Amino acid sequence: MMTFTRNFSLISFGMAMFAGSVASSHAAILARYEFTGSSLASTDDDTSNITSTASNLSNGAGLTSINSATGNPAPGRSMLGSETDANDETGAVTANDYIQFTLTPASGYQLNLTNFSLDFGSSYNTQPRGFAVRSSLDGFTGTIYNLSLPSNSDSTSTVFNYSTALVGAQYQNVTTPVTFRIYGFDNATGTTNYLRFDNITLQGTVGAIPEPSGMLFLGATVFPLLLTRKRRKGCC
Repeated sequence: MMTFTRNFSLISFGMAMFAGSVASSHAAILARYEFTGSSLASTDDDTSNITSTASNLSNGAGLTSINSATGNPAPGRSMLGSETDANDETGAVTANDYIQFTLTPASGYQLNLTNFSLDFGSSYNTQPRGFAVRSSLDGFTGTIYNLSLPSNSDSTSTVFNYSTALVGAQYQNVTTPVTFRIYGFDNATGTTNYLRFDNITLQGTVGAIPEPSGMLFLGATVFPLLLTRKRRKGCC
């Protein structure tokens, strides 16, 4: 009985050591841009950047700047209609008409990305307009989400929320920086026309990268104990 208790205690200790090497993941907002007080910084859950760091929002070469979206709807950030004059997603990608942010996991941590969402509107509805989301995980070649609104569709009086689940192996166990880009496109050319974005949010889980030493510890200590106990039981 004493041998069993001792072995059981050692097994429990080994399992605890292994579990400790795999920190449990927790649901989190990994990046969020609410533009409070005209800030371009993220207001994500990890404000101390312990497990990951979200960069400030920045703009592509096709845009002069990220403008403050005053007016209706607001607050938010906008792309000038005079700069986002591509007719579709392909044109916006070619023209580098995008806003972007980068999420970097801390050393020893990995990310599992689950959902991307944002609020979208515009200051006009007389032209086709929309946006597309891509990421650096595939070199910005694939479309995560695409929205194209036809002329006379109402997005001037209401900000609409758009959300998509991030499904696929490329969004799991991410250990390197990942950048998300939001491309904007329309047919407007006036300087008073805007595409407007708000509450840009990336959700997922973050946890410590499992250490191989945990399994080695089990193999070197716990399993031999089990084998020894089995042999003793067989001979006594």
